[in-house]
Amino acid sequence: MATVRDLKEKAKEAFVDDNFELAADLYSQALDLDPSSADLYADRAQANIKVASFTEAVADASRAIELDPSMSKAYLRKGIACMKLEEYQTAKLALEAGLKLAEGDSRFTKLIEECKERIAEEAISLQTVLPDASSFPASVSNVSVAKVGQHRRNPINRK
Repeated sequence: MATVRDLKEKAKEAFVDDNFELAADLYSQALDLDPSSADLYADRAQANIKVASFTEAVADASRAIELDPSMSKAYLRKGIACMKLEEYQTAKLALEAGLKLAEGDSRFTKLIEECKERIAEEAISLQTVLPDASSFPASVSNVSVAKVGQHRRNPINRK
């Protein structure tokens, strides 16, 4: 029977050989034997990023952070995966937390700046997509939010 150490070594070899699916599978097998290893979750997160399984990568990186909140690489991987999912606010938060643990690491600062740019772009595109309230007729813009969802009788069919 393979040990956690054996599986981790094989996973690293597979990763170096660009066989990321095998690496993820081997990390999964190792996690079956040692489900409390933050390193294994962080490493599987990296393999999942490489195979474009970004949701799984976020979950793995988050679990690694739960197990070891001081692991900067887990924050980096969560940030990268969130960026791939276009979740820039969440990515920025993860990257900022990781930067506090790895001060001066330019990977974090570069990605944080990219998140800020994407967030600003999203805000600009929302402004161009969403109409200004002044463009609505007065009858629409004066509707009370409290009345949304309330049922009223049709005034034409009053009895």
